[in-house]
Formats: sequence, structure tokens, C-alpha cells
Amino acid sequence: ALRRALQQRNGCLLAFLALIPLRRRALTGLRLGQSFLRTDGGFWVEIPAELSKNATQWSTQVPDCLIPVLNRYLEDTRLWLLARSDMSTDLLWITKDGKPLTDTALSTLIRHQTRSLFGIELSPHLFRDMAATTLARHSPADARLIRPLLAHASHQTAERHYNHAKGIEVGRSLAEVIRERRG
Repeated sequence: ALRRALQQRNGCLLAFLALIPLRRRALTGLRLGQSFLRTDGGFWVEIPAELSKNATQWSTQVPDCLIPVLNRYLEDTRLWLLARSDMSTDLLWITKDGKPLTDTALSTLIRHQTRSLFGIELSPHLFRDMAATTLARHSPADARLIRPLLAHASHQTAERHYNHAKGIEVGRSLAEVIRERRG
């Protein structure tokens, strides 16, 4: 039962981070009813200024595809994990011992899970980098959305990711030219 609960929590956490690439401190600081809100239509994440790197509030609606996974985590898995401890908390992410997941534990968990699942170790911050790079690569016209997506204070930070994506595209174009010439 514990293994099943941890698999569900870990899958929910990775899916959440892939679609809502929060900074580590904001992710571990999500509180039910405060920064993680259930609404009639699903869920909202509202990061208060004190949990953001640039001291500004940030919010987003949780994508619909995460709602069933989050509901299962909140209604079953999280409660089961909490029952393993005599402590009570409103923090969203819970350890196998029924305690709040810390920043360090979250990083370790994500690194281990991504290595186990994908054969490569990814840090929580790399999810942010991947989101920015993916957005810039697949929709260069929308690269301006990187700043609000990642709650960056300036466009220069987001521009670094956009330039990285452009470099990938240039590399692919060069490889295609070489393939054509060899053919």
C-alpha cells in the first residue's frame, strides 16, 4: 500500500511540475486553501509574493488533465500518507512518514524519480528550463509568454531560453543541410 501511495504521489508531483513549472520553494510551500485552491471548475495555484523569487504574486489555473490525478492524490493518497503521522498540516506535498515534504527532499525525490523513469536525472529547476525552451521552440511568436509563465522579473531572463531554443533550431537546420548534401 505504501509503494502504491508513493507511486501515485510521485506521478502526481511530476505531472504537476511538468505542467506548472514552479520554483522548488513555491512548490513545497503550496498550502491547501491558501496557495492551492479548489474551485467549482478545478484548482488554482496562487503563489504569494513571499514565496516568489522576485517578490511578486503569481497565479494560474491548473490544467484540466491534472484534475483527476490531483483529486485522487488529495482525497485518497495524501490523507493516507498523513495518517502515518500524528501531525497535521495544510501543505500539499506529504512524505512517506506523513510529514510535509521539504525543499531538499523534493529535489532528491524528483532526481531519483526522473532517473528511475527516464534514465536521466532532472532537477526541479530543469522543468522550468524545459518549459521555456519548449515554448520558444514550438511557438517562437509566443516566446514572450515565457516571462509570465515562469514569473521572471525581466524579459532578459526569458530571452536566454529563447536564444537556447533558436540555437537548437539552427543546429537542426544545419544537420538537415548536411544530410541533403551527403544524399
